[in-house]
Amino acid sequence: MKDGENRDMNRDQAMQDIQTIKSFLEQGQRKLEDSGFHFIFWGLLIPAGFVAFSLIAPRAGFDSLFYRLFWPVLCGAGAVVSVVAGVRTPRATGASRYADNVSSALWIGNLVAVGVLFVILYLSQSAVSVSFMAMIAVILGLAYWVYGTVISLRWFSLFALLWWAAAIGISLATIQSAGAVLAAATFVCSFIPGCILFVRKRKGGR
Repeated sequence: MKDGENRDMNRDQAMQDIQTIKSFLEQGQRKLEDSGFHFIFWGLLIPAGFVAFSLIAPRAGFDSLFYRLFWPVLCGAGAVVSVVAGVRTPRATGASRYADNVSSALWIGNLVAVGVLFVILYLSQSAVSVSFMAMIAVILGLAYWVYGTVISLRWFSLFALLWWAAAIGISLATIQSAGAVLAAATFVCSFIPGCILFVRKRKGGR
């Protein structure tokens, strides 16, 4: 009798665990769909910034303050916009709150890692290098891969392969071409997923 009760209890516990995991995956995917704006925003900001930088930097001089501060200021301003937009999103509860915390921790950590690279670049008084841009692509690819895997959204995690392919392409390019590759990769790997997520949210799909 006890063995039967134990089996029933174990089965019930297993079902509860499965439901918890399923709820987390659903909430994680829903959270990602809510982030469509951020992906679209960054997917447009970085390519537009690259075009502006390419036009202005040669005139300002490659040893100018503009050349050294343009990208840190642009990315810092973009981060502020993303944080403000995230704060205005209603707070979740339960499993949704946990998924929200995981998502926030991952992407904030990603932004901090990229920010640290900019700080190191500035403190070392070095110019933007090919290896620096390749490292950014590698970090972003890792973020996509981890988050897509955690919430079981394969099509999203596969964009990591494009980021890593871009990192290899950047490492083989000249500094001028490397910037164009990174800007193009940002558009493809950020703007396009952002549009997909936005459409999925509008349709109520998962």
